[in-house]
Amino acid sequence: MGANVANVQIQIPNTNRVLEGVLTALDKQSMQLTARIESGVESLRPNMLAQAVLMVGGTPRILTVTVNPLDETSVQLIPISAAQRCERRRRKRYPVNIPIEVLVDQSSIPMRVVNISIAGMGLRSFLKLESGQELECTLPLLGGEHPLQVRAQVRHCREISAGMWYIGAAFVELNRVDELWLRKLFP
Repeated sequence: MGANVANVQIQIPNTNRVLEGVLTALDKQSMQLTARIESGVESLRPNMLAQAVLMVGGTPRILTVTVNPLDETSVQLIPISAAQRCERRRRKRYPVNIPIEVLVDQSSIPMRVVNISIAGMGLRSFLKLESGQELECTLPLLGGEHPLQVRAQVRHCREISAGMWYIGAAFVELNRVDELWLRKLFP
C-alpha cells in the first residue's frame, strides 16, 4: 500500500460487523467520501448510519457517517459528525529508545524499540515485515536482573520514510515474571 492510501473501516451499529476497504475519492466541497470495500456492500441499506474509522497518515479518526452503496464494491460516505482522533490501543504506550537484535525467520536483524507497553511494542526497522510474522528478541530493561526474552507477532507495518518502517507488534505468550516486570516498569 502506498503512503497516500487511506484505509477505512465501517462499523455497522448493533452488530459485530466491520467492512474494510480504502478511500478512493474525496469531494471536499460536498465532504463526500467514496470507498472501495473488500466485501459486504450488498448487505448495506441506502442512508444507513454507521461509524467510520479512517486511517490517514497513521492516525485513526472516527466519525459518524451515512453510508450509500454505489455498486458491488463501492460506497459513498457522507460525514454527519466531525472526525475525532481515536486511540485503538487498550494499553498506554511509553516512548523508549532501545536498540535490539530481532530474530525473524532465523535471521538476526538490528531494530530499535521506540515504544512499549504490557501488550506490545513499536519498532523502527530498515526491513519491512508482513502482518502475522513472528519475531523473537531480547529486551534489556532497567531494573531487571535479566533481559526479557519475548516473542511477538507483527500486527502492522507501515513506511515512515524512504527505506524505514514502523512495525507494531503484540507480545505472544509472555511468562508471568516478564509480564510483572513490564507492569512494574510500564503500568
